[in-house]
Amino acid sequence: MNKIKMFLPFLFIAAAIVLAQAESSNLFRIERNKNANIVVYDAVLSADGTIDKKKPVDAYWILNAKDGKRYELGAFDK
Repeated sequence: MNKIKMFLPFLFIAAAIVLAQAESSNLFRIERNKNANIVVYDAVLSADGTIDKKKPVDAYWILNAKDGKRYELGAFDK
């Protein structure tokens, strides 16, 4: 488990670099088969296309099972 925790920051950085080059901010989504809700992770890019240093990743829920709107993650979810 510790190896996974150590690997995650490198995964985020690599994904953010690829996405910055592709001009897309969506890193990945987590979906489950129990309901239609999705957790979305986006790279936050500045106007010049570089990753924002203060908040590099924006994570939020899309509650498709409820109303399809975006909701911020709670403290536990983060």
